[in-house]
Amino acid sequence: MYAAAVVRAAGRLRKATWAMIAWQLLAAALVVYIVLAARGAADCDDYTGIGAFCHYTAFAQGFGGLLRLAIVYFAVTAALGIVWAWSLPDEAPCPDCGRRGRTEAGRCRHCGHDFFPSATDTRVAGGVESP
Repeated sequence: MYAAAVVRAAGRLRKATWAMIAWQLLAAALVVYIVLAARGAADCDDYTGIGAFCHYTAFAQGFGGLLRLAIVYFAVTAALGIVWAWSLPDEAPCPDCGRRGRTEAGRCRHCGHDFFPSATDTRVAGGVESP
């Protein structure tokens, strides 16, 4: 039951939201890769002399990779955030059914609610009928 609700909610996500999710997952995978690569790069047996320098070099390379990733991460996240904000739908949800989808005629695509009732309509705002 919970899985069905998650699938329904995922179906309503915009393409820009999926791009943000994919970028976050890719960035997390890159962080894990850089940390593991920095730990495995040091083929030194001891922490004295050249071994200490070897460990320091591996750490510095890993930190440099993380720093570059952080700069790229924030730049791409900012760009995707701008695209995400620009792609927001500019139509309000229907007050009757709560779904988005207004036609050119100003009616809800799903339930037929009239967003712009005409002056000749028999009802006025608030649902009170005129005489």
